[in-house]
Amino acid sequence: MTIFFPDLSDHQHGLTLEPKTVALIAKATEGTTYHDPSYLVFKAQAAAQGAVFAGYHFLWSGTPAEASWAFKHVGKTPLMLDVENTTVLTTVPMILSFVKNYRALGGV
Repeated sequence: MTIFFPDLSDHQHGLTLEPKTVALIAKATEGTTYHDPSYLVFKAQAAAQGAVFAGYHFLWSGTPAEASWAFKHVGKTPLMLDVENTTVLTTVPMILSFVKNYRALGGV
């Protein structure tokens, strides 16, 4: 069974979730400097609806600094990686490095 649910970021700032939304994923961070100002708003809306929630991080590198930045803003909330950067070459070792670094901090 496929479950359709929104993938949101600050591009949808001000959007209110529809009643009975079952799940939501929202952009939390990007690289080592950007955190999405709408992330916590969407997280709170998901909690109010009882929806499954996860954040996502737009990957630029697999460095410990990038993993630390994401963890600082997401904590123990499940995190998905958005790996579609066309500015830098994203490699499997880079992805695995981020995951290793993120999990070492306690990230999910």
